[in-house]
Amino acid sequence: MWLLGRGIEQWSVGEIPTSAFETQVTAGEWHLVRSGRRVVACLRLLWADAAVWGETPPAAGYVHGLTTDRQHAGGLGCELLDWVGVEVTRRGRTLLRLDCQERNHALRAYYRRLGFEEVGVTDFGLNSPWHPVVRFERSEA
Repeated sequence: MWLLGRGIEQWSVGEIPTSAFETQVTAGEWHLVRSGRRVVACLRLLWADAAVWGETPPAAGYVHGLTTDRQHAGGLGCELLDWVGVEVTRRGRTLLRLDCQERNHALRAYYRRLGFEEVGVTDFGLNSPWHPVVRFERSEA
């Protein structure tokens, strides 16, 4: 709701079916941060992302769905991306990649401040429910 209130349509309700999330959770792709019993942040970490990046050599880790509770906005997202950077290098990879909706200029600026470079746009086409996304990467070497 917070994004929509600012005119940012990052994800559409129902865009990803619950069964897909269940499969992703079972595969260990989702990582949560808790404060007590409350989830205050999450992200999905992948080791390939053909849908956005195409077929690429295994040199990167890919982040999707980075979300933080508004009460923890600012530093927690940066900390999570730094944690992912450590995971990427631990697996012998050198790049951290992510993407965001092309029209989300505030998020694009945030990623640039964290050292990510814009490296292209993926447009999924007119018949896709997905919005065009800007691809970012950061060297973790």
